[in-house]
Amino acid sequence: AFLHQLVKNLLEEGNGLYREKDYKLALVQYVEALNVAQYAESDEVVISKGLLEKLYVNRAACYISMVSVSKILKFIGNFT
Repeated sequence: AFLHQLVKNLLEEGNGLYREKDYKLALVQYVEALNVAQYAESDEVVISKGLLEKLYVNRAACYISMVSVSKILKFIGNFT
């Protein structure tokens, strides 16, 4: 139960950081949660599929948000 709660807490911390547009730190939380989830499964602790799906989707959203910002700035720079 401890590892499951830790994964949920890391997800919530990541969500808060994402809302603040701190994508890099949010990404760190999501990756850490996925690492803990992987460890938990090796210790036969079940992490729900829904929770894992949220982590993967949120991690992808961070990557997309970080890439999009840099690409947009580069694109705009070509016209200035």
